[in-house]
Amino acid sequence: MSKRKCAIPAWLMGMGLLAVALAVVAAPRLCGQEEPSASEAQPAPPGPDVTMQGVVLNEATGQPLARALVKVFSTPERGVLTDGEGRFEIHGVPAGGQTLIVSKPGFQEQIDSDQNVEAVQHVVQVAPGMAPLSFSLAPKNAIFGHVTLSTGVPAEGIGIVLVELKIENGRAKWVEAEHHQTTPDGAFRFYGLRDGKYLLMTEPEFDNSRAAAPSCEKDPPGEIRGYAAGFYGQGQDLAGASRIVVAGGQNAEANLALNLTTFHMFEASVARLPAGKSWEFTPALLDQSGQMIGYPIHEEKDHDFCSYLPDGGYTLVIHASPKEEAQSGVEAASAGRSAQREMVGSLDFSMEGQPARDLRLAMAPSPFTAAHFRYEPGPPSPIERNPQDGREEGPDENDPLTFSVTPAHVVSAGQGIPMEATATGPGVYELEAVAPGAYWLQVNADRPGVCVGSVTAGGQDLARVPWIAGASGTGAPIDVVLRTDCGKLTVQLPPGLEADSDGESANASVYVIPEFDSMSGDYQSQISRSGNGAETIADVTPGPYRVFAFRSPRTIEWRNPAALDRLGPGQRVTIGPHGEVSAVLKEVSK
Repeated sequence: MSKRKCAIPAWLMGMGLLAVALAVVAAPRLCGQEEPSASEAQPAPPGPDVTMQGVVLNEATGQPLARALVKVFSTPERGVLTDGEGRFEIHGVPAGGQTLIVSKPGFQEQIDSDQNVEAVQHVVQVAPGMAPLSFSLAPKNAIFGHVTLSTGVPAEGIGIVLVELKIENGRAKWVEAEHHQTTPDGAFRFYGLRDGKYLLMTEPEFDNSRAAAPSCEKDPPGEIRGYAAGFYGQGQDLAGASRIVVAGGQNAEANLALNLTTFHMFEASVARLPAGKSWEFTPALLDQSGQMIGYPIHEEKDHDFCSYLPDGGYTLVIHASPKEEAQSGVEAASAGRSAQREMVGSLDFSMEGQPARDLRLAMAPSPFTAAHFRYEPGPPSPIERNPQDGREEGPDENDPLTFSVTPAHVVSAGQGIPMEATATGPGVYELEAVAPGAYWLQVNADRPGVCVGSVTAGGQDLARVPWIAGASGTGAPIDVVLRTDCGKLTVQLPPGLEADSDGESANASVYVIPEFDSMSGDYQSQISRSGNGAETIADVTPGPYRVFAFRSPRTIEWRNPAALDRLGPGQRVTIGPHGEVSAVLKEVSK
């Protein structure tokens, strides 16, 4: 089995606020910004050209939407803008199945199942005499405001972080969305926002450049003035932050007032590092809630670290990796696993109205948490022979599962990231250390015919409670059950939606949600009437499920019983071991 390696330690990634000050973070992919090419459209059978008519509406108000683009990916492509009444008319569209999109700046058509905005492709059956079409676009929102400083000077260049409440694996989670700096008059604006809940966070700001790049030189000043990091609503942590709710094209104003405060010098040095090696350090500073905060930390050549911090309680975590050095094959083999050469240290301390100097942070070999897995009711069948070379690939030649973690109670920098996991023996992994705190653990089976059963630690099911990493970055051993008696579920559109007719094809976004404690999560599928009107979902963990179907994709906080109940009862199905179940949808909701 191969080792899963992350370029940046898992304890640093995902911790959130201002992690860019500590590591290089890849820019998130912008979803839905590219229009589909003509090759992605369904080929149209020969037929007479048709004039396509319809209207585009504002989804929030129901009013006609002028100057919206309606584009048909026929050959050649055709597109028009709607008139003042939101109406459009496109001539010369070939009869048959055609794909089109509708778009307008400042509007989003819909949100996909991962809460990424997408330009939705509509499949339309074009025929002479077809009825007018109707589409709707949702207006985007904005959050704006000003920052004022207690000193009365202009609040130029103050860092503002926008945090969005997203649904990840059925759970609501606060995730960094955007980062701006205030204009010379202290103004800021976040625009193009989808409907939802948001927070605003401020970065620390200092009165001079010395604190922004502190020096651990001899006798540095013990204190300096500036503005502490915080949340909109005068909250110093996530629990005290004010929520901002926007919907239907709303422009919400949120002004922040920052008070001048005193920052004290913090100094610490690392100890117990093996001699004879050169080290690279990655420090992370957490507040008492476990939130990573962006106060700059300076490193000196003698492994000393310093920063200026306001009063409060903190945890400093330092990860040390040996610098890359040329090694012979014998030396590399004797070095053993690279993880054994890595070091980590953690220090809890507080700032109480005065500098904190001469602190020592003891480093130790990076610890691991054991993760055991087993197959039930038995091991999987060997993978079929490769038709090219005839080699039979057995179960041990493929990693059977992957792990990822997401901080449970703090702002994260994005979706859960893979944990570095090393296979150390049959049925055993070792997971690298993470920063102290609570984490939602996600486990995925990586082999066909295998699905995830239970995932527990210390007798608790990790589908319901987070896994806790202590001061050493490790927690209770994890036990994973991989099942080899997975079932299949075939979902079919209602009979009335199966037959093709003129107009837009009826599609369904299907969600199969477990009614038991499940780490595997929900199962999702798209069913199109232009196909066979059915989809089969394989490798489903046996158990009872609720099936929901909607006209367009959506996010579901299905681990929240109240949020799930608001969707209605759905359709209940039970999948037994090795079961193959078919379900005809009773309805497709809007």
